[in-house]
Amino acid sequence: DKRGLYAFAIRHPSKVLPPHGYILYVGIAGKNSNRSLRARYKDYLNAKRVLKRERIARMIGTWHEVLRFYFAPVEDDVSTENLQELEKQLNTALMPTFSEGDIEADTKRKRRAFK
Repeated sequence: DKRGLYAFAIRHPSKVLPPHGYILYVGIAGKNSNRSLRARYKDYLNAKRVLKRERIARMIGTWHEVLRFYFAPVEDDVSTENLQELEKQLNTALMPTFSEGDIEADTKRKRRAFK
């Protein structure tokens, strides 16, 4: 029941390849609130909430069979600003397909060139 960072990733089992995955989305729980990772995960199980977010609905609808939720809780002394900065750094470094916000401006401009 802590705030923190989370990610949705494809984790497809394979008998041929070593364990691998692909991160599709990175977010935070506790942005300007004390909502926990557990509460944030429950949001993604709520069809009404998910359908309001077209990209997220498409991600879950397409990959639900192999989609996994990973999370990293943070201590209470980590500020919202630090949490948001961590999210931005992860999104900038990994450029997950379904994360469009919270990316450094220069990287966001370069990413748009390939859409």
